[in-house]
Amino acid sequence: MNLKQIRREAAKYINPKYALGKLKSLYYQYKRVLKRTKKPSREEFIDIVKISAAGMIAIGMIGFVIQTIFLYIIKI
Repeated sequence: MNLKQIRREAAKYINPKYALGKLKSLYYQYKRVLKRTKKPSREEFIDIVKISAAGMIAIGMIGFVIQTIFLYIIKI
């Protein structure tokens, strides 16, 4: 890319009409996605909470084990 092409590309992002069009496009994309989603049932929500909690506990335990190993190695 030469300097003129770079300036032309940069000018597109500074142009308010271009930015407004980009925002409108994002808005319509988000709107389309939200129309397709549904509220989870109580059972689905509880399953999601259980899985998330199990993941957090597992990551915490792995971190604790790694920290304990390194503390033991440093003391030796």
